[in-house]
Amino acid sequence: VMVCVVCYQLAFVEIFTFQQSFDRSACLWDVRTGRCMKRLDQHESDVNAVRFLPTGDALGTTTNDGVVHLIDLRADQEIKSYTKPNIICGASALDFSKSGRVLFAAYDDHSIRAWDAVKGTQLFVLISHQGRISHIELSPDGTALGSSSWDGTTRVWA
Repeated sequence: VMVCVVCYQLAFVEIFTFQQSFDRSACLWDVRTGRCMKRLDQHESDVNAVRFLPTGDALGTTTNDGVVHLIDLRADQEIKSYTKPNIICGASALDFSKSGRVLFAAYDDHSIRAWDAVKGTQLFVLISHQGRISHIELSPDGTALGSSSWDGTTRVWA
């Protein structure tokens, strides 16, 4: 079976990495052994991105159906999902605030949405790109959000 891996992220302890792929799953790999330690199959659509919560005990995933999932790795179950009826496109990237309270997700409609990670409510929407957003990342000090797009631009939101 051939699986296309689209992204990965090293864990904060740097002995685990998470990958997502086009088979609706994400897998936690132990880089020391090269073995998949945990496979998350609860997604209804292909997984586009994964990002560890700053504490390392949960992770967020984005999917082609526009749903962002927050998964507790200790309990091996979804804590919350973030979506709205008017989101009809895929979610392509994500990052968390330093505290983990705010989840930023990029969508194929060229928007970035900020979600309250605890309540599941949308806080605000950023729109500026003219193409699919391929990557977002919060600055180390948490004061700015960077985004890059297929339109060839990079934006810094501060």
